[in-house]
Amino acid sequence: MPLTPPDCFNCHCKDCSILKNCSKKWLSIINDRKTYFACKKGQAIIYEGMMMDSVYFIYKGKAKATAVGLHGRQQIQQLAKTGDILGFRGMGGTYTFPSSVYAIEDSCICAIGRDLFFDVLEANPDLTFAMLMMVTDELRKSELRMKNLSLMNVREKIANSLLYIYEIFGNGSSGELDMTLSRQEIAEIAGTTKEQVSKCLSEFEQEGKIKVDRKKIIIPDIHVLKRITRGT
Repeated sequence: MPLTPPDCFNCHCKDCSILKNCSKKWLSIINDRKTYFACKKGQAIIYEGMMMDSVYFIYKGKAKATAVGLHGRQQIQQLAKTGDILGFRGMGGTYTFPSSVYAIEDSCICAIGRDLFFDVLEANPDLTFAMLMMVTDELRKSELRMKNLSLMNVREKIANSLLYIYEIFGNGSSGELDMTLSRQEIAEIAGTTKEQVSKCLSEFEQEGKIKVDRKKIIIPDIHVLKRITRGT
């Protein structure tokens, strides 16, 4: 991993909202004032309740946002990959973040101070609109997940969770999930137990709905899992 901040003007991360929606003037300011750090797998990027004085961009790597619920049960609320933004949910109100974010592989993070980020939003309406659309989409997905967790049976929940993982980390040509998540982590996404996940994945494999190659999960046809989530 590089030890110095990457140059925004030569960044490999083409999915970064800043790169796509900022003027060259403001991109230059960000390039000069951003900070940069590396995280090892399992290291916290953001702690729950942390005062958010920056917004974070994944330059390289993958992360998960988790929260602890009743009886100490942990739930994975969000998965993120290269190009995604972290911490924007802590930008309003009390400026504290509602969950913890951990690297799920060695990752590199760029950070922009909150005040600078607000200045950038004010000066770049295309970025402000892109952020608004992103927040709206995140809210829609969050509400849909809450609905699914309350109405779906275990089999439907696990199929839905595999589709969500595929949406973030899936390889469209091979169907492989480009991230090895443990059975426990899948359970924390689905809102169920590790034992139920293991049982259900075995059933899906026997039925030909997924393939398991060592620790890798391959989904040959996502429409098969979609039909399960619809109860068909």
